[in-house]
Amino acid sequence: MPTLEQEVQSVIDDIDTKDFTTLQVVNSQGKVLGTNDTLNYDIVGKKSTEDIVQYALGGSDQDKTFYDPQIDSRVLVKAVHINDKNGDVAGAIYMVVSLKKRV
Repeated sequence: MPTLEQEVQSVIDDIDTKDFTTLQVVNSQGKVLGTNDTLNYDIVGKKSTEDIVQYALGGSDQDKTFYDPQIDSRVLVKAVHINDKNGDVAGAIYMVVSLKKRV
């Protein structure tokens, strides 16, 4: 039987994430359950260090935009909480998306 991390990673792997610089699913304790970042898979199982994720886990969704010189583009950083069937925060989705227009 697959672990929760394996199931989450399988879902992320099935999503077209080419527009996402980063996509992570985090549980209610802040532990990363899956990521689209193939160069950073070792983050899975570790606690997210992103402040924006901690706010989302508190029920306050956050977003911000800034210029990222590494990709020469403005990016949108967003974290939204996920509720369980009882309405309690069960985790969060953290994403970084380039705002650069595609040609």
